[in-house]
Amino acid sequence: MVFAGNGELPGLQFVPDGGPKRAAVQTTSNSLLSLAKIFQDSMSSGSPSAGLVEKPTGVGDILALYYLSLSLQESPSTANNVGILLASVQQPAAAVSTGTWTSQPTIPGIAPGTGLSLALAYYNYGLTLDPKHVHLHTNLGSLLKDIGQLDLAIQMYEQAVQCDGSFDIALTNLANAVKDRGRVSDAITYYKRAVKSNPDFAEAVCGLFTALNSVCDWRGRGGAWIQGGDSDRWHVDEEGMLMDAKKQMLSSGLTMKVVDIVTRQLEDASSWGMGVLQDEDITFLATQLHWDDAGLLPALDYASKLRAWSKKPWEGSRLVRLVERATRVAMRRWYHDQYVQGTKKSDANYERARLPPSLTVPTAPTVLPFHTFTCPLTAKHIRMISQRNAFRISCSTLRSAWLPSTVYPPPPPPSPHLNVGYVSSDFNNHPLAHL
Repeated sequence: MVFAGNGELPGLQFVPDGGPKRAAVQTTSNSLLSLAKIFQDSMSSGSPSAGLVEKPTGVGDILALYYLSLSLQESPSTANNVGILLASVQQPAAAVSTGTWTSQPTIPGIAPGTGLSLALAYYNYGLTLDPKHVHLHTNLGSLLKDIGQLDLAIQMYEQAVQCDGSFDIALTNLANAVKDRGRVSDAITYYKRAVKSNPDFAEAVCGLFTALNSVCDWRGRGGAWIQGGDSDRWHVDEEGMLMDAKKQMLSSGLTMKVVDIVTRQLEDASSWGMGVLQDEDITFLATQLHWDDAGLLPALDYASKLRAWSKKPWEGSRLVRLVERATRVAMRRWYHDQYVQGTKKSDANYERARLPPSLTVPTAPTVLPFHTFTCPLTAKHIRMISQRNAFRISCSTLRSAWLPSTVYPPPPPPSPHLNVGYVSSDFNNHPLAHL
């Protein structure tokens, strides 16, 4: 504890009351807020805060700074940042007495005591301080959309747009939400407003491109100059007229912007997780890997290999691949022990390799894999888009709180044959049904 509930920060204890005290409190609160925001942005980007701390900052440290800032001065921006942070925390519902949460609105999909419920509380608290705070309305809408409350999310986005009609994020989120409701023409209008407000906003540009394609509105589509004009030969200008790419010999229009965005995002992907491996992470992970292979693999100096990856491009991607392969090795060892050797061992012998806690979930390219066929991209780009989405799914799963500490038990051998089946994870709402 820095100070007791009825006390104050030691540095403010001897500041005279009145104007000097208020100025000191405001400066201290803003400094704590700025420091917490630096750490939060660093954690979100997956890169360490250079020159600030040796050990990666966790959610608890950032929350402590925000709480100290709020205790000195109430601020809707601080409440918004706390809500964003809590919404990202994967936490099972705790045993909370009913009376504790009676003052909070009950929304299906949000269990009391979870990070989402706390985030909801802070968003609502922030709106009591500033009912026209555009970021609070927008982030609350995103929280509601993530739990399936699409109509409530649209209402929040609409309020955000009423507060600031040029806020590109709110306009784009509103466009995405109404498009999911089947209101494509409204979505196109909001996308265009977002692009007009911020022509470089990737979500808005790619969303507008996809929405216009879905209604066959080709005006301004342009095209991409790839493979000498053979792959995407006929471009479309602002008037809807065709242009021969072999004569123009350059990219143009909305398509050019989308291709440039995807290219830049895929180039930036190599820096994800760079510098995340600290000495303690290397030691712990190397020990886990030695335990997992249990002599089944040739002797390897895992620590040296991991140090060779540290602070190099593709560090995060290599770590995810390594942990997934270590999981398969541990499952194979369990299968070998139980069904080949006939020995029964404790589940604790098959511990799951873990990602470093500071490795954040990567962002996926704005163009989704099942939309790539609508955009003239190279085969390499299409493959990399699928890979980046796969890394995002894998990393998110490997960081989940519900994942057991051991690998899952292997199935018994086929008896008498192997049954193979597949059900799409989104079989009841397949993306191709919306094209």
